[in-house]
Amino acid sequence: MSTVNPADAVGEAKPGPEVTVEFVQAIAREAGEILRTSFYDRNKKVDTKDSPADLVTEYDRAIEDHLKKRIHNAFPTHQFLCEESSTSNDCLTDAPTWVIDPIDGTTNFVHSIPHTCVSIGFAVNKQVLIGVVYAPILEELFTAEKGKGAYLNGERIHTSGRRDPSRAVVCCGFSVSSLRKIGMPDVDPVAQAAAREIEKSVMNNVTYCVHNCRDIRHYGSTALELCYVAAGRLDAYQSLSPKEWDLAAGVLIVEEAGGCVIDFDGKPLELHVRRALAASTEELARSFVGKLTAPGL
Repeated sequence: MSTVNPADAVGEAKPGPEVTVEFVQAIAREAGEILRTSFYDRNKKVDTKDSPADLVTEYDRAIEDHLKKRIHNAFPTHQFLCEESSTSNDCLTDAPTWVIDPIDGTTNFVHSIPHTCVSIGFAVNKQVLIGVVYAPILEELFTAEKGKGAYLNGERIHTSGRRDPSRAVVCCGFSVSSLRKIGMPDVDPVAQAAAREIEKSVMNNVTYCVHNCRDIRHYGSTALELCYVAAGRLDAYQSLSPKEWDLAAGVLIVEEAGGCVIDFDGKPLELHVRRALAASTEELARSFVGKLTAPGL
């Protein structure tokens, strides 16, 4: 059984309970069953958050509540960083922390598009040690433990090994909800100006990939898009929009599959920085540095 002892990782004097990959897989499957049974519900209760394109359902909340309860019962001192209950001031700390997106790809879920998943990362000292992404409609369970490889349904996976951007299929991720702030009367001018800068970078980056890569894709689920890089289905992924819960599990899975994940400026990725570049090889990743733009770079 694979284990991670968070107490050892943070240097505590007394050992704490061990987090196992099997435990994370088990709770991901439990959450996935809630997603699966509600997927075809045409009467889902759907609300919006920051914009008309930023959706949340009763099932997002139900899955997050279920996961937090299961984890708290097993590890009562651990912290959480979750999409539906965290605030803009919450951030990843050195403490053992569960980084959770209960339904990554909520819009896909609402519209019964199968690219939707549960994403769970376990981090200590701001380093993700275990990542699990479960897509129940597709029946795919992606798993990684730091230093021990990446797996899909129990079988080892590797990136495509692609090095040449002209032969690469690249996922261009972006947040429609962020761009929808432009022109909204109840959004302050500063936020609208920031959205316009993001829009410029998004259009630049998509245009660059269209003209310099084999093809582009966008599946609407950051965690799955990263897993597709890990599995060799995509060669690269770039986005200005992801948050910690979108990235945590998928980034580890890419790295453990032999891929490279960096910031747009070529530096190691920090999960709180809202720009990410993942690729099958470091050579391919660095071929985009200086070509992709982001506000502030």
